[in-house]
Amino acid sequence: GRPNHPTTQGKVERFQQTMKKWLRAQPDQPTTPHELQLLLDTFAEHDNHHRPHRSLPHRQT
Repeated sequence: GRPNHPTTQGKVERFQQTMKKWLRAQPDQPTTPHELQLLLDTFAEHDNHHRPHRSLPHRQT
């Protein structure tokens, strides 16, 4: 987010909080950067395509 724009910063901070919480909840914690990237890719797929968002119509995919 850009400086001096608290709304944008809040959205970024909330996204990071959600991602960290999701990562901590995973049963298999990454031990290498490659494993971490695989988990982050899984999170991004879930967040972008499967988790309901307020800004999008709630429909099953």
